[in-house]
Amino acid sequence: MKLVYLSTARIPSETANSFQVLQMCNAFQERGAELTLLHPRRVNTPAMRAVQDIHAYYGMRLEFSRFALPVLDLIWTAGSLHAPQRLQALAHRLMIASYRRNARQILRARPADWLYTRDLLLVQGLPQDMPICCELHARPASPRDQVKEMRLLKQVNKLVVITSQLQKQFIQAGVPPERILCAPDGVDLQRFRDYQPASVVGQAELRRKLGLPEAAWIVGYAGRLPTLGKQKGLGDLLQAFKLLRQQQAMRNPVLVVVGGPDEMIADLQAHAAEIGLDPAAVCFAG
Repeated sequence: MKLVYLSTARIPSETANSFQVLQMCNAFQERGAELTLLHPRRVNTPAMRAVQDIHAYYGMRLEFSRFALPVLDLIWTAGSLHAPQRLQALAHRLMIASYRRNARQILRARPADWLYTRDLLLVQGLPQDMPICCELHARPASPRDQVKEMRLLKQVNKLVVITSQLQKQFIQAGVPPERILCAPDGVDLQRFRDYQPASVVGQAELRRKLGLPEAAWIVGYAGRLPTLGKQKGLGDLLQAFKLLRQQQAMRNPVLVVVGGPDEMIADLQAHAAEIGLDPAAVCFAG
């Protein structure tokens, strides 16, 4: 089966979104699909531009065809300038439109048995002679966007959702149950079989290397700090961690935040200081 995965993710990137996309591609390939990944050639960070081997970076066991399509990408600029949300949304729509145009050209030359995407906005304008499977992780908050979502879903042959609750919501909204597959996010167990646990290396040695107290109780956050210009609740996490530090039963917990972009870290450090958190109790690893 020829399968084309259409993604608008920045690849390579530090985000969990791109990692999930590449892991899905790897799983499809391992199960016999002849896979092609189409993704936009987005503005990227110096660290990500230095990545030479995409498959090694994402831990892929199999190689597959991949096309980086030229797009009009103003998303990075809009985000770095802290543009209003409506302008950031416009930048995203412009990128989608240019990506969709170039994807159609590829699909005309390389027709597929199935198209797969996590980006519902892409389905508008895709070839109608190729069935589309769309994977969604949430529904829009506003009723207006939900109406638009249902209109676009009429062009989708199969809908994949990651929770049974989301499946119920779509059925209640009018999507036929037979068109929905509930497939919760999985895990590649082989990555853990090959992993050398900290107990083998030595937890104390690892903590020394990371500059963390040997006896502290570690609270970890790993992920991008904002998403599409919106905060992800790190301020709330700092407030909750302050309350945790006040509990006598805790043995001097330390919060380790792994994620970026790095330019946001200074603001979070300032917020931590404002609410009275000991700088030694919060580590921003970047």
